[in-house]
Amino acid sequence: MKINIKKIQFDLKEKGFVFLPGILKKNRNFKNLTSEICYFLNSFSKKNYKQINNYDEVICKKFKSNKKISGYLNDNLNLLPSLNGVFADKEVVLLTKKILGSENKPLIVNNHRLRLQIPSNDHVANLPWHQDIHYNNIKRSKSLVFWISLGNIDQEMGPVIIKSRSHKIKKIKKFLFVKPNGGKVPSVNIKKISGKFYNQVTFPTNSGDILIFDLKLVHTSGFNRSKNKIKWSAQARFHVPSLIG
Repeated sequence: MKINIKKIQFDLKEKGFVFLPGILKKNRNFKNLTSEICYFLNSFSKKNYKQINNYDEVICKKFKSNKKISGYLNDNLNLLPSLNGVFADKEVVLLTKKILGSENKPLIVNNHRLRLQIPSNDHVANLPWHQDIHYNNIKRSKSLVFWISLGNIDQEMGPVIIKSRSHKIKKIKKFLFVKPNGGKVPSVNIKKISGKFYNQVTFPTNSGDILIFDLKLVHTSGFNRSKNKIKWSAQARFHVPSLIG
């Protein structure tokens, strides 16, 4: 895929996001991550599959009898060494620096996170409407969010939902959304950003696709209405810090 940096910069400025399909499909570090996930799931399920989504059905079956499976997998898979490797990949870092117009400046990354969202567990796994800036503790920086599709996510599975151009509202006042399990996460009221100007966009994705978006872009998790398909994704936030001396 040919990458047009100026077009990406324009889309990020105007829409607040850009979709890059298949950009990591052949990337070595991305392949390492998906292979490590499959190796872990092989030990967990006693199945020997080569593709992440092939494990969905057996995980969903185990989840029905043991709800702790979701937390167990999320906690352990987030400790895989190769997760950091994807976001430290030279191609990914260079692309990020070019987009931010900061090729000769230091780049830092935080909030690496792998997520698997199991059907019927949306009330716990999903995030409400929010801006990533409310999760960010690095101030006065130029920043971007990288969201990676690790598996295939079709429309039935509830892809990420974006309010296009909502980043132009800047930082919206947050409130704490309380999940049924008692967990509290930052959220925003979307009543003020409804209407044609802020079109609602959703992206069915394939393994290796990337979504890049502004930290102020309003977005949420779609609902997984499938019976036995899991949403596999990973994300991190890149920053060019404001240096002091």
